[in-house]
Amino acid sequence: MQTAPTSSACANHKKRDRVATCGMCGNPLCTDCIVHTAVGVKCRRCTGGAAATAPTASARARHPEERKARKWAVPVAVAGALFVVIGAIALAGRDGGGSAPTEADAALDGTGGATASEFNDGSFVDRPAEIRGAGGLRLGATLTLPSQLGTGRAPGVLIVPGGGAQDRNGGITLEGSLPDPLYQDLAEQFAGSGLVSLRYDRRASRAVQLPPGTPLTWEDLVADARAGLDFLAERRETQNQPITVVGYDQGGFIAMLLASDPRVKGVVLISTPGRPVQDVLASDFLRGIPDQAKAQAVSDEMRTAAAQLVATGTPPNVAAMPEELRLVFTADAAYLRGVFSFDPVAEAAKVRVPALVVRGGNDGSILQDDVGRLTAALSRSDSLTSPLGSNTLALPPGQEGRFHNPSRHGTTRDGDAVFSMAEWVKSTPR
Repeated sequence: MQTAPTSSACANHKKRDRVATCGMCGNPLCTDCIVHTAVGVKCRRCTGGAAATAPTASARARHPEERKARKWAVPVAVAGALFVVIGAIALAGRDGGGSAPTEADAALDGTGGATASEFNDGSFVDRPAEIRGAGGLRLGATLTLPSQLGTGRAPGVLIVPGGGAQDRNGGITLEGSLPDPLYQDLAEQFAGSGLVSLRYDRRASRAVQLPPGTPLTWEDLVADARAGLDFLAERRETQNQPITVVGYDQGGFIAMLLASDPRVKGVVLISTPGRPVQDVLASDFLRGIPDQAKAQAVSDEMRTAAAQLVATGTPPNVAAMPEELRLVFTADAAYLRGVFSFDPVAEAAKVRVPALVVRGGNDGSILQDDVGRLTAALSRSDSLTSPLGSNTLALPPGQEGRFHNPSRHGTTRDGDAVFSMAEWVKSTPR
């Protein structure tokens, strides 16, 4: 079992001291080798996604009688770098880039028909769709079906995106970087396990820009997910079938909120904090800023500003804040207030359906402690760890694995973890 390098010297310049660690591969970096992205510090090789990967240990057999906090794999504690889970919210959706959904994304009819742009690779079928989110905003979506489904029915999976400028396939794509389509990989594996899934573009992303003057709010993001749940529940392919909501990072918060809907029979929380988001960010700053005095000051100001915003609804003066905090607090105040007000443990305690908590062992932001907090609060919980996986379950360079297609994107996912997740959804008692 490999772990990330722990050398005090830069991986590329042996005579220079390490000042940070790449959040993807774990290599030590000097000041000249750091690439600052909206999702944290990376090396130049990993900017936008990791290269070739390796399989984790084979997925363990499930035992339905083991219902409380079952461990699917042994976590590996590897220090990560600064990972801003709020990052890039303000970078897309208002910059004029991208385009709104086109006619190719017209809503599917209720009988299973599809547009001419249906994609079928022999094991799954992608059908373009559209949901109407809060305020009637059109959100492009993709319905992914097992090819062998025919006129039959299958359980459904709603994939809720996390924070940042993410389209329906997942990952925050920065200029010059490679995509990291976690949601697309999940959908294809779900189809391989006989499940129907729906994934959709997040509002305020490059794919779904907000009308001028329209703020991004937490309540609208929750309403968008409910619209996706309505769409999936009304499909012929999933009618009267159990639906599982899969949420990535902050999408896991929304998954917990949707768990009270009687149509939802399970939730999967991928890289979801077990602490308030501001606590995660404050810890990231403490770990990611080399100057410890500055790191403590930034961390303290992060907590203070978040508390002020929650209490009063008034955002801080961004111009007067440290540079590290400006990206966070440039986002809409209404959205930040909703996110900062969310108590993951309190909401997890309200979830009464089976839940799977998933973490990448190489994730330096979402820790094993987060998993423990959530599984302790959830009434019926399992846990799954990708030992070498990042926050998106991507494996580090130099590894080999069966996920995915390098010609399509630069990330190789932990195939065993993704398969185990799909099998959990498929076989968990309702």
